[in-house]
Amino acid sequence: MLRRAELGVDFAFMALGAVAESGTLSTANACSPVIRRALQRNVFRRATIKDIRILNESGKTLCAAFPEATGGSGYRAMLGTAIPALNSSVRLMRLPADQASGLGVIWDLDDRTHLMAVVNTSALLFDILPPALRDSSGARIFLRNQRQPVAAFTPVAGAPSDHASKTFTAGSERFPLTASIKVDQIALARWNQEPHNLLLILAGLLGLAFGILGVKVLFREPHPIAAIDKALAAREYHPYFQPIFDLATQEIVACEVLARWVKSDGNVVPPYRFIPLAEQSGRIVPMTW
Repeated sequence: MLRRAELGVDFAFMALGAVAESGTLSTANACSPVIRRALQRNVFRRATIKDIRILNESGKTLCAAFPEATGGSGYRAMLGTAIPALNSSVRLMRLPADQASGLGVIWDLDDRTHLMAVVNTSALLFDILPPALRDSSGARIFLRNQRQPVAAFTPVAGAPSDHASKTFTAGSERFPLTASIKVDQIALARWNQEPHNLLLILAGLLGLAFGILGVKVLFREPHPIAAIDKALAAREYHPYFQPIFDLATQEIVACEVLARWVKSDGNVVPPYRFIPLAEQSGRIVPMTW
């Protein structure tokens, strides 16, 4: 959740940088159509941003991409409440719910001009908790040393739980942001058992696989040479005679004797599957006789 919040601030800063580097802010009219289109274009490019504004030294709005999205065109940001980030030119502030409802990322261009991007904080917490914990857990993002969150997720039911809860927190090193998740301990314990059950299933499947492998090893076919010896003892090798004709007289003048392995079930094994091995192992002599 903290990484998602940091990315939201990063995207806001990138949008403000694109506005500052576009060169449109030097226009005499503080909110000319060219400037406003530049603000709107950068809002459209990043879904986590609701608005981009140009503010004066007192926080008054000089121009806004979408005034209706952030407290109207007369909105005045309380710049004195903004908290600096690791980059001293960037500050973060909580926007009151009755005016803007969001997280303001402020870039101080100079003492008189400031850019502010409004981050959509609901996107920071969307689907952040696993389904098994959503009905009994809450998630919040705070600015440093502030009690009111800039983003909050509460269970859909909204009913307080009588069970003990466990809180997990993480703080950002780059921005004055803290993420906090409060989880019902019974729901957490139940959720932690799910991987255990999955491991049991996987262990069962592995056991089944090893069992099948063991059965194959126990009942595998004998070594080819041992199979040849067994076939010799059972007299399963038979001569097949291939006649040789004299084409002039149409008479049989000779024959070639070919070995065939006829198993007890009637299947015939072709020579190329056993003759080379019989020659290498010395079984070709008794096989010939």
